[in-house]
Amino acid sequence: MSGVRRHHILGLASLVVCAALASGAAAADRTVAVGNDKTFTPAITSIFTGDTVTWDWVGPDTDHIVESLPTDQAEFWESDVGLPAVDTRSIGHKFIHTFTKIGQFSYQCRIHGSSMSGTIAVADGRPTATFTMTPLAATTGQRVDFDGMASSDPNGIIMGWEWDLDGDGTFEASGATPNHTYAAARTVTVSLRVTDTSAMSHTVTQQLIVTSPPATVLGTPLALAQSATPVTTPVTTPVVDAPSLIAKLTASATAKQRGAVTRGVTVEALCDLGCVVTATGSIVYPGGPKITLTK
Repeated sequence: MSGVRRHHILGLASLVVCAALASGAAAADRTVAVGNDKTFTPAITSIFTGDTVTWDWVGPDTDHIVESLPTDQAEFWESDVGLPAVDTRSIGHKFIHTFTKIGQFSYQCRIHGSSMSGTIAVADGRPTATFTMTPLAATTGQRVDFDGMASSDPNGIIMGWEWDLDGDGTFEASGATPNHTYAAARTVTVSLRVTDTSAMSHTVTQQLIVTSPPATVLGTPLALAQSATPVTTPVTTPVVDAPSLIAKLTASATAKQRGAVTRGVTVEALCDLGCVVTATGSIVYPGGPKITLTK
């Protein structure tokens, strides 16, 4: 999705949020009418944690005191707190209580007892934070995009996204779709905290693995460069039995008697392999005849 398209969608989301707040649609608070023929109307009220209930003395009968039952339940409230300067039993009086615990809570009129009673059912109203990371595993210097738009709230609207992108425990970034680039290879605990219109929040975390990019040789990945390097096979000198070798050499010869032709000729040769030397060829004396060497 292009940046222009993303900002357009976020802009529409912001307009929806503002419209909902302006119309009161985000609020889940409830009002209970007190004193219409000694009743609470409605007798059963369903709300979420963080919501408030307002008891409104509408009359015509007004001599009522609202109190929770039993007194040891998780939520406790009473409308008559013993303040003589406050008229708590006349038409138009209002008593408000905000519920933070989950459960079903009973109450009654202290004066009329169980014949004038009601129930407040409170469900979990906390938002649910969730987010995605792209890519799921990054390399140093690579941009990672985070998206928390899928976070939700059962009774309101998500008003804030706060991010801890570097894992230091501080929420340093905001907005639904931030991004971050990591300079060092490590495992980062990324956290998202969302807050709804009732100021209730929820935090979720994920692990992001950041690794170093593969080493390169002049822009080529090291593994590829190594595979392209020709492999030189070591040359091994074969071992050959020395007696099978025939030495090829240049022999020098001298006559036993100067000028003699028919006399023997001594041939001197060296062979460091201890092999049998066979001399062939011929020797020509300067100014003399040519002598052929035979086996």
